[in-house]
Amino acid sequence: MLKSEVFVAVLLCTLCSPLLVTSFGEAIPSLPVHNDDTGLNYATLQEALDANESTDGHTIRVDAGIYYEHVLVNKSISLVGEDSETTIIDGGGVGTVVKVTADNVTLSRFTIRNGGGELSDNAVLLHSVRDCKISGNKFADSRTGIWIVDSYGCNITENYAENNFRGINPHNSGSIKLFDNIARNNTHGIFVENAPDCVLRNNTMTANKYNFRVESGSLIDVDTSNTVDGKLVYYFANQQDLTITQQTCPNAGYLAVINSTGVTIRNFSVENEGQGILLQSTNRSSIQNVTIASSYFGIYLGNSQYNSIIENRLKHNEIAIRTESNSHFNSIARNEITNNFRGVFLGSYANNVTENKIDHNQYGIYLTSIASRNNIIGNNVTQNEHAIYFFASSENLVFHNNFLNNQGQVGIWGEGATYHNLWNGTYPIGGNYWSDYNGNDTHTGELQNLFGSDGIGDTPYVIDRLNSDNFPLMHIYSPLFCDLNDDRKVDMKDVALAATSFGSSIDQTKWNQTVDVNGDGRVDIKDLVQIAKNFGNSS
Repeated sequence: MLKSEVFVAVLLCTLCSPLLVTSFGEAIPSLPVHNDDTGLNYATLQEALDANESTDGHTIRVDAGIYYEHVLVNKSISLVGEDSETTIIDGGGVGTVVKVTADNVTLSRFTIRNGGGELSDNAVLLHSVRDCKISGNKFADSRTGIWIVDSYGCNITENYAENNFRGINPHNSGSIKLFDNIARNNTHGIFVENAPDCVLRNNTMTANKYNFRVESGSLIDVDTSNTVDGKLVYYFANQQDLTITQQTCPNAGYLAVINSTGVTIRNFSVENEGQGILLQSTNRSSIQNVTIASSYFGIYLGNSQYNSIIENRLKHNEIAIRTESNSHFNSIARNEITNNFRGVFLGSYANNVTENKIDHNQYGIYLTSIASRNNIIGNNVTQNEHAIYFFASSENLVFHNNFLNNQGQVGIWGEGATYHNLWNGTYPIGGNYWSDYNGNDTHTGELQNLFGSDGIGDTPYVIDRLNSDNFPLMHIYSPLFCDLNDDRKVDMKDVALAATSFGSSIDQTKWNQTVDVNGDGRVDIKDLVQIAKNFGNSS
């Protein structure tokens, strides 16, 4: 054989082999990243993506292995791993591992892990893109598994998100499809955040601290093919006069009611959710006899008005009951709110918080700067770290509450703050009972200048220079049921007061929460029957 023919034969064998051979006979692995369209090979993913020869529409295949790099995909390319279990992109615990900024990108069959822990760090970030397809991947050990931001029309399918703060998080994006994904052992499993027209099908959320959470003013499309810890997700939209119970929604794990009126929710138990029950743009509805535990929000009201939240049990949640801005004129009454980070969180105005048992929370009642003209009356607020806290909130009425053995009775944000709230009714209705009040009761009268005892302290309970309870109660306040005018007896005056509101509902100006003794948002014959049963009682 001629020398030239031998050379050609050796060259062909070398090109066809997956290994390169040195002149010393040592085998060198071929490069692991391949552009199928150009036939060129690369050492890293980013080198392949940055190559001038790699252009829109190309497919880059990646062999099994661990790739310690941060990848920017700024071309409309398909990036395909050999196998999601063995083809690993590792960010080393810093930043975002894979960032996609081009439209029409396909990313599939990778494990993408060890992004950073900062708010903007992710395993995968889709930023301002359209029509990307992310499928068959595993996102792990990052602040967010996949964060879809300001994007449209992307398909997120058959992915597995594990051990992230947030597993899958569409944010300010539209028409995102989440199909057949699994979110497991994350703090938040799937969090849909201002993502109108998002569609969710056959997603499994399990063993997350908070499985599912929706914060969106627009409708999304969710059905019961989605599950949380083996239970069903129920998402009702555009409903009227619907009653939801455990019987009508069996095996319920998450419940949301959107853009609806006249809905009654009762007799449920929910735990480990982003929201136990979500009311969004829903009015004149009620939630009663529900138990919600270990969720981020127990009950969340967004842009929802004239609703009743009564006789529920909420424990071990981050926030037991939250009213968001534009959620006004709601009634929160006779609930047991225990061992939460925040008990009642008011971010809106003109709500009534009455006769609740609020104990062992870090913050019993918390009011934001938007919260004003709320009535906080007749609650037992006991053994909380902060009984009631005002964050730049003013013009609220707080009286006939029992503040018992809290580490801090009242907190008001800001030194020298100018936020004023009203802490008592007129004399002799009185103010609140404070377990740390050390005044005496040797005088009586509106000015406390007459000799005699009247059950009201002679000196105010001073909170700060602008806030004082002028008529602190000497004894624990115990309301007399059906005593509507608070004169310590049930008589014709109470009947007359009930008559002025008879036939009204919570969304009408003549409705009176005090007269609505059964708390169902209506003053009707049921309330009059209760008044009749207690007629003549006194204390």
